[in-house]
Amino acid sequence: MRSKMILSLLVSLTIIVGASFGLVASQEKEEILFVKASSIGKGGDLWSIKIDRTNLRQLTNNGNIISGSWSPDRKFLAYGTKVDGALGAIWIQKINAPTSAKRLSSEKGNADPVWSPSGKQIAFVSWNNGSYSLMLADVETYNIKTIYTSKEPLSKPNWAPDGKSIAITEGFNIGYGIIVVKLSGEKEEITERYHSQNPAWDWTGENLVYNNYFTNNGTQKEEEKELGIWIWNRLSKEKINIISGSLEEQPIQPVWSRDNSQIAYVVVKRKSPPSIWITSRDGKRKFKLFEGGYNLFW
Repeated sequence: MRSKMILSLLVSLTIIVGASFGLVASQEKEEILFVKASSIGKGGDLWSIKIDRTNLRQLTNNGNIISGSWSPDRKFLAYGTKVDGALGAIWIQKINAPTSAKRLSSEKGNADPVWSPSGKQIAFVSWNNGSYSLMLADVETYNIKTIYTSKEPLSKPNWAPDGKSIAITEGFNIGYGIIVVKLSGEKEEITERYHSQNPAWDWTGENLVYNNYFTNNGTQKEEEKELGIWIWNRLSKEKINIISGSLEEQPIQPVWSRDNSQIAYVVVKRKSPPSIWITSRDGKRKFKLFEGGYNLFW
């Protein structure tokens, strides 16, 4: 109980620090980017919506997009596609000009592009013949290098605000966890190899939000208490559960608002489209924003 109180205090303090450095969201930055589709992993297009449910707009015209992010200045998009049921290429386009899209990566095996805080680089994952790599691309030259390679699948990279490291999911099914990879390739384990995935740093770099996810196969009833959205604090190394879940209704893919006061996430329910929700950072106030979207980027 005492550790949870300490962690809550640390989270609150970093929120205040973030606000003091001018991270309060502008009206423009209250927009959320997402893949509009009827199910997780189904190809669609990138759309955005404001958190007051206004300004819903389609930003791409591809139909096969499964992941994406926008540049820090909101002028460009990077997205990953699905081709013949498999991971495809990473593309860059101007935000309101679908015909301007240019291919950044090889044609197959790539996903989850995310812009660096400086806007000069894009990190993404590459799956190729049983090898899984975290890649780094220069936006101007299109030069690409590998910064980390694993024997296990990698997914959902997320930059630290200082641009010096990337949090990412490593593993698959019941054996995945969250690691942090420095640009030099050094690796730090953040969570145990269990069910943790989809990490996202807050804008102070002190709190990491993520979700625990279970498939129905072999899941024990007592494990359900671990489901949901969690916040891990870098200073205390403690974690707190802010949104609970169940096998019937699992919250996944959390991302922080620019002022660190809210978290957007996706709820997956059986036989229903994925829905986008917004919660306060303590999980006590939440509302449904949109139905039919996943892979969020704030």
